[in-house]
Amino acid sequence: MIYILDAHNIMFQMYDSINYTNHQYLRKDFIKHISNLPISKNNKIIIVFDGQSYSQTSKKNSNIQIIYSSSKGQKADGVIKKLSEKYEQNKVTVISSDRAVVKYVKQGGLNVVSSDQFIKKYFHKNKKIEKLTSHKEKQINTEKIEYWKKIFNEK
Repeated sequence: MIYILDAHNIMFQMYDSINYTNHQYLRKDFIKHISNLPISKNNKIIIVFDGQSYSQTSKKNSNIQIIYSSSKGQKADGVIKKLSEKYEQNKVTVISSDRAVVKYVKQGGLNVVSSDQFIKKYFHKNKKIEKLTSHKEKQINTEKIEYWKKIFNEK
Protein backbone atom coordinates (compact mmCIF):
# COMPACT_ATOMS: atom_id res chain seq x y z
CA MET A 1 0.00 0.00 0.00
CA ILE A 2 1.12 3.55 -0.68
CA TYR A 3 0.19 6.31 1.76
CA ILE A 4 0.42 9.93 0.61
CA LEU A 5 0.43 12.30 3.57
CA ASP A 6 -0.59 15.96 3.35
CA ALA A 7 2.03 16.80 5.96
CA HIS A 8 1.10 20.32 7.03
CA ASN A 9 -2.58 19.43 7.07
CA ILE A 10 -1.84 16.64 9.54
CA MET A 11 0.70 18.64 11.55
CA PHE A 12 -1.68 21.53 12.17
CA GLN A 13 -4.00 19.06 13.88
CA MET A 14 -1.24 17.28 15.82
CA TYR A 15 0.60 20.22 17.37
CA ASP A 16 -0.73 23.08 19.47
CA SER A 17 1.15 25.73 17.56
CA ILE A 18 3.30 25.86 14.51
CA ASN A 19 5.17 29.04 13.76
CA TYR A 20 8.33 30.19 12.08
CA THR A 21 10.56 29.53 15.11
CA ASN A 22 9.48 25.95 15.75
CA HIS A 23 8.46 24.81 12.27
CA GLN A 24 11.67 23.01 11.36
CA TYR A 25 11.82 21.27 14.74
CA LEU A 26 8.20 20.11 14.45
CA ARG A 27 8.73 18.94 10.87
CA LYS A 28 11.63 16.74 11.99
CA ASP A 29 9.56 15.51 14.94
CA PHE A 30 6.68 14.68 12.59
CA ILE A 31 8.95 12.70 10.24
CA LYS A 32 10.44 10.84 13.21
CA HIS A 33 6.99 9.84 14.46
CA ILE A 34 5.84 8.74 11.01
CA SER A 35 9.01 6.62 10.69
CA ASN A 36 8.09 4.80 13.91
CA LEU A 37 4.54 3.91 12.87
CA PRO A 38 3.74 0.26 12.15
CA ILE A 39 2.42 1.19 8.69
CA SER A 40 5.78 2.62 7.68
CA LYS A 41 7.49 -0.78 7.88
CA ASN A 42 5.87 -2.65 4.95
CA ASN A 43 4.32 0.19 2.98
CA LYS A 44 5.56 3.16 1.03
CA ILE A 45 4.91 6.48 2.77
CA ILE A 46 5.16 9.71 0.78
CA ILE A 47 5.18 12.79 2.99
CA VAL A 48 4.40 15.97 1.04
CA PHE A 49 5.29 19.38 2.52
CA ASP A 50 4.59 22.84 1.19
CA GLY A 51 7.71 24.83 0.54
CA GLN A 52 11.18 24.62 -0.81
CA SER A 53 13.77 22.07 0.10
CA TYR A 54 15.05 18.97 -1.57
CA SER A 55 13.18 15.70 -1.81
CA GLN A 56 14.75 12.92 0.17
CA THR A 57 14.34 9.48 1.62
CA SER A 58 14.13 9.15 5.37
CA LYS A 59 17.51 8.21 6.86
CA LYS A 60 15.78 5.95 9.36
CA ASN A 61 13.35 4.23 7.00
CA SER A 62 13.89 3.82 3.26
CA ASN A 63 10.14 3.22 2.75
CA ILE A 64 9.53 6.90 3.49
CA GLN A 65 9.94 9.51 0.79
CA ILE A 66 9.80 13.21 1.68
CA ILE A 67 8.76 15.67 -1.02
CA TYR A 68 8.66 19.47 -0.88
CA SER A 69 6.32 21.21 -3.33
CA SER A 70 8.83 23.85 -4.54
CA SER A 71 9.64 27.52 -4.42
CA LYS A 72 7.69 28.40 -7.55
CA GLY A 73 4.37 28.85 -5.78
CA GLN A 74 3.32 25.24 -6.20
CA LYS A 75 1.47 23.90 -3.18
CA ALA A 76 1.56 20.44 -1.66
CA ASP A 77 -2.05 20.02 -2.84
CA GLY A 78 -0.93 20.04 -6.47
CA VAL A 79 1.84 17.55 -5.79
CA ILE A 80 -0.59 15.24 -3.97
CA LYS A 81 -3.05 15.42 -6.86
CA LYS A 82 -0.32 14.52 -9.38
CA LEU A 83 0.93 11.66 -7.20
CA SER A 84 -2.62 10.31 -6.82
CA GLU A 85 -2.85 10.00 -10.61
CA LYS A 86 0.42 8.09 -10.78
CA TYR A 87 -0.60 4.97 -8.86
CA GLU A 88 -3.32 2.31 -9.16
CA GLN A 89 -6.53 3.19 -7.35
CA ASN A 90 -6.64 0.28 -4.94
CA LYS A 91 -3.04 0.69 -3.83
CA VAL A 92 -3.14 4.31 -2.62
CA THR A 93 -4.54 6.01 0.46
CA VAL A 94 -4.30 9.78 0.75
CA ILE A 95 -4.28 11.30 4.23
CA SER A 96 -5.71 14.82 4.18
CA SER A 97 -8.62 16.91 5.39
CA ASP A 98 -8.17 19.54 2.70
CA ARG A 99 -11.55 19.64 0.92
CA ALA A 100 -10.13 20.23 -2.55
CA VAL A 101 -7.62 17.40 -2.21
CA VAL A 102 -10.22 15.00 -0.78
CA LYS A 103 -12.71 15.78 -3.56
CA TYR A 104 -10.10 15.36 -6.30
CA VAL A 105 -8.73 12.10 -4.90
CA LYS A 106 -12.18 10.60 -4.34
CA GLN A 107 -13.14 11.44 -7.94
CA GLY A 108 -10.10 9.44 -9.00
CA GLY A 109 -11.37 6.47 -6.98
CA LEU A 110 -8.64 6.47 -4.35
CA ASN A 111 -9.01 5.86 -0.64
CA VAL A 112 -9.02 8.91 1.60
CA VAL A 113 -8.52 9.08 5.35
CA SER A 114 -9.00 12.39 7.17
CA SER A 115 -6.06 13.81 9.07
CA ASP A 116 -8.06 13.58 12.27
CA GLN A 117 -8.85 9.87 11.74
CA PHE A 118 -5.20 9.16 10.94
CA ILE A 119 -4.02 10.91 14.11
CA LYS A 120 -6.57 9.13 16.29
CA LYS A 121 -5.70 5.74 14.83
CA TYR A 122 -1.91 5.96 14.89
CA PHE A 123 -1.03 8.47 17.58
CA HIS A 124 -3.66 9.00 20.28
CA LYS A 125 -4.62 5.34 20.46
CA ASN A 126 -1.00 4.33 20.90
CA LYS A 127 -0.18 7.40 22.99
CA LYS A 128 3.07 7.84 21.09
CA ILE A 129 2.63 11.58 20.73
CA GLU A 130 0.81 14.28 22.61
CA LYS A 131 -0.53 17.43 21.13
CA LEU A 132 2.26 19.74 22.05
CA THR A 133 3.76 23.12 22.18
CA SER A 134 7.39 22.27 21.86
CA HIS A 135 9.74 22.39 24.83
CA LYS A 136 11.99 24.63 22.76
CA GLU A 137 9.17 27.14 22.31
CA LYS A 138 8.54 27.23 26.07
CA GLN A 139 12.26 27.63 26.64
CA ILE A 140 12.43 30.51 24.17
CA ASN A 141 9.59 32.26 25.95
CA THR A 142 11.36 31.87 29.30
CA GLU A 143 14.57 33.21 27.79
CA LYS A 144 12.71 36.20 26.34
CA ILE A 145 11.14 36.96 29.69
CA GLU A 146 14.52 36.89 31.42
CA TYR A 147 16.00 39.11 28.71
CA TRP A 148 13.29 41.74 29.09
CA LYS A 149 13.49 41.59 32.90
CA LYS A 150 17.19 42.41 32.70
CA ILE A 151 16.62 45.31 30.30
CA PHE A 152 13.89 46.90 32.43
CA ASN A 153 15.72 46.34 35.71
CA GLU A 154 18.86 48.02 34.37
CA LYS A 155 17.08 51.33 33.67
